[in-house]
Amino acid sequence: MPISCQHVLSCLRDFAPPRLALDRDPTGLQVGTADKKIARVLTTLDLTLEVAEEARDLGAGLIISHHAVIYRPLKDLRTDRIRGRILETLIKHDIAVYVPHTALDITEGGLNDHLAQVVGIEAADVLEETDRTAEPPRGIGRIGRLAAPVALRALAARVKERLGAPGVRLTAPDLDADVHKIAVLCGDGRRYIDAAIFRGADALVTGDIDHHSALDARARGLALVDVGHWASERAAGEILANALRERLEGRDVEIVASQRSTQPFTFV
Repeated sequence: MPISCQHVLSCLRDFAPPRLALDRDPTGLQVGTADKKIARVLTTLDLTLEVAEEARDLGAGLIISHHAVIYRPLKDLRTDRIRGRILETLIKHDIAVYVPHTALDITEGGLNDHLAQVVGIEAADVLEETDRTAEPPRGIGRIGRLAAPVALRALAARVKERLGAPGVRLTAPDLDADVHKIAVLCGDGRRYIDAAIFRGADALVTGDIDHHSALDARARGLALVDVGHWASERAAGEILANALRERLEGRDVEIVASQRSTQPFTFV
């Protein structure tokens, strides 16, 4: 028998509490209602039209998307435009959408912990605290030491392989130097270059580094390993699915990680 959508969301909030999300972050229930029964949940990094259609084809009553489907105020709802087509598909097929975003980045066992594990950081600490009321304090990003120093190029190759990244960009004062203390920040880490430097990191593994941020970091002695936004967060669907499966074991609901949430770039 299908279970309450509210119960599924309660389990999700237990894993990634909404209070952890950064201020003004578009999170929570964005489309539809949680006051219904569902038999299937789809988890994803991005909610594209392909993912909305995947949920429709699967008969999923709920999508949990790391990234928001509504991330700025709507000025219109035109179905001849992609955002309108996505929302039309969701509403027409009674598919609710919940977005955890930075709550998933910050929570224990979330995306930043996953990235720290991929990099090989031992006993990772929070890079920048955002919730000092928690014990231990919660925050964005992670920082810690590798088991032993490693050449920057070797670290980049390891991370690229483990994340399945199609490409990695590097910048550093010395590309052949060894690195030991590493900071990680899934998604866009540009705003946390200062925090990584302040905490004494040799390198920051992140995504979405722009030209000027790269110049600034290199001049200040910080190596950057830019794996891309998608690669740094591609595990979101599986992390969400596994967290729900653990909490809903034995219940009559199927949790499916999207197979249609894909890298937007092609590397040539």
